[in-house]
Amino acid sequence: MAEREVTMKYIKEWSEKTGRSVDELLQRLEEFKKILREAHPGKSEEFYEARARLQVYRELKQQLRMPRAKQFDGIFLGYGIKMDVFAARREQALQIWKQDPKRAIDEGWCDAEGTPIFTMPSGSVIKIDKPVYLRQSVGVCRLSSGGDLKLFVMVHRLDQADKLPPLGKPVRFLANLVSDTPTRYELNTTRITQYADVDMPEFPKVDESTICDLLSKAPDELKATCAELPDWHTKHANDPRRIVILEADVIFIRREPTAFGNYIMVVEDETIMDLAGEGITVWLHEDLMKYIDFGAGSRVYVVGRTTTGPGWNPETRSIDPSIQRTMVNAFGVWAIPEFKVPPEEEVLGTVEDVE
Repeated sequence: MAEREVTMKYIKEWSEKTGRSVDELLQRLEEFKKILREAHPGKSEEFYEARARLQVYRELKQQLRMPRAKQFDGIFLGYGIKMDVFAARREQALQIWKQDPKRAIDEGWCDAEGTPIFTMPSGSVIKIDKPVYLRQSVGVCRLSSGGDLKLFVMVHRLDQADKLPPLGKPVRFLANLVSDTPTRYELNTTRITQYADVDMPEFPKVDESTICDLLSKAPDELKATCAELPDWHTKHANDPRRIVILEADVIFIRREPTAFGNYIMVVEDETIMDLAGEGITVWLHEDLMKYIDFGAGSRVYVVGRTTTGPGWNPETRSIDPSIQRTMVNAFGVWAIPEFKVPPEEEVLGTVEDVE
């Protein structure tokens, strides 16, 4: 039997057992063959076929050993900034070690060699001398086998924090199911999570209008107006995967990064029309800026995580720590096509213009 016949026999068998389509498995096979041709040039097609088939088998075998791993079809709406989750603790541990090594060891900041450590909830101790990166993403998805669409919030761990999914297009991906609520999936990436294009019958066409329609129909508990945002944050502050959907008008976009590398957008809606107010600050991270293809005056959906920080004091005309304001760390921002203003057409008034 020729290698291709063997491949098709196994691919059909694996498709039935895993729920993954024959076309998807064949596409994965071709991806492995491409890698093999580059790594081992000059071999026969039979060699590439057999080795690639084994790689597909190995990958499927790994997935079957992950009891919580499920295959999902969905659309990613945004992702947060990549964060080194132990950066602050690492710095503090090194400072304590420098001042008092005995205290650093006794209190569990460092091991006997001065390496920063952290005790996990399970009781295991890990070294944190190197960055440990995480980021969150958000979207809508369902199980590939079928079911209702839900919002999902997924945590990308370690090297998966750099493997960013495409935004605004249907993809199939593997993820560990952490929690399933009536309105939300909580997911974590696996070590081998990848994103493959897929057709979803729910979305014969996907464009900005499709995305905005999805967001407009999201459950009310996921949405807030600008005036409701502080109370919404207070209610959900203890949820590390809290995601809010905010529909508002763009008042201002700062396209130059701050000293911390972030970008700023200010939005408001009809619920807080206050000429003296500062509006709602939306923080945009660098990876998101390529999607900000609109200007001030646009109406948008902001999908992000609420946070708080010092607010503006109009009397002192400075930031005042005693005043707390609610802000949004954006994961995604989608302009409503009907009210989208191109960046080159936004009107930026100045004092001279008014005078």
